[in-house]
Amino acid sequence: MSRKPMSIVKSKLFNGNVTDQQNNWPPFDGPNANSFLSILDGAYWGTYAIGMFFTGYLAERSNLRYFLSISLSICGLLCIVSGSAFYFQIHSLWFFIITQILTGLAESTGWPAVLAIIGGWFGSTKKGFIFGIWSLHTSTGNMLGTAIAGIFVDYNWGLSFIVPGLFCIAIAIVIFFLLVENDQTMKLSDEESISNTVSTTSLPSTIDNIVQKSSSSTKSESNSSLSSTPSSSSNAIGIWDALLIPGVIEFSICLFFTKSVSYIFLTWLPKFISTT
Repeated sequence: MSRKPMSIVKSKLFNGNVTDQQNNWPPFDGPNANSFLSILDGAYWGTYAIGMFFTGYLAERSNLRYFLSISLSICGLLCIVSGSAFYFQIHSLWFFIITQILTGLAESTGWPAVLAIIGGWFGSTKKGFIFGIWSLHTSTGNMLGTAIAGIFVDYNWGLSFIVPGLFCIAIAIVIFFLLVENDQTMKLSDEESISNTVSTTSLPSTIDNIVQKSSSSTKSESNSSLSSTPSSSSNAIGIWDALLIPGVIEFSICLFFTKSVSYIFLTWLPKFISTT
């Protein structure tokens, strides 16, 4: 959702008529306007691609609930900062370039973190079906981002950035309070709640001792099983090891050409339609 406003607002930054100084937004009001807009796209998508290498590495070694909620909040804040250019009359090309660079880095955190969460919940079972449902988020987010940005772009393109940014922050708050990283976390929380319930009941002392002994033995067994099982951080592999997995490089090359065509349409089609 937060990546679509720029493609919608391009037609307001530069309407295709160099002589129309009144309706174009400096510095996108000269003969190099389309080149400047292309630089913004290159800054965003370049840092987005580079960031995927490092954010995926960090996601596997972080608390995914904190990681995803914080990164989504940053995406929303950067979207709001981009929209503030309308209100503060910011006409610096470097302002737009820097915000696009930071936005690309922030948004590169989403895909690796969500994939790690899905893998933690479903493992290798029914993964094709689950990924099919999950992949709907791309089209849904693009449609919502386009619709929301399009509502305000004709009279206040700053809101085309700010409103999607506020949506991102709201969803980040929901993720922070409701996201469960994996089913193991749910099982541990259920065991803790059961043990707390048993410990608060008024039972005879002999039964309390039995319950305490059984719970301590259960905890020791669970701790031993957890200690014998490698942690998520120890299972995480490096970038070079990931590239050596058979099929990764070939799949990446195919996805590169597929995404290049897709994102060219996503970022430039609205402006092309509005100027022709």
